[in-house]
Amino acid sequence: MSISLAMGSLITLFLTLFVIFPMIGFLVAGLVISIVKRKKAGIIVFSVLNGLLYLAVQVTAIIIIIIGAMS
Repeated sequence: MSISLAMGSLITLFLTLFVIFPMIGFLVAGLVISIVKRKKAGIIVFSVLNGLLYLAVQVTAIIIIIIGAMS
């Protein structure tokens, strides 16, 4: 019973990481672009933010996997 519960929470966690966080990131990046529009810096800022977000998601996923393996 506890195994299925753990799987359910893991799936929820992964959905949160890979769906909600990127959406928030794109919204923030969109806001930054609208602020810095008409400048080439906007594109650079967007790519940097996107890269950092992707990295954060990957690191978090790895940490979750390690915690899951240890318990």
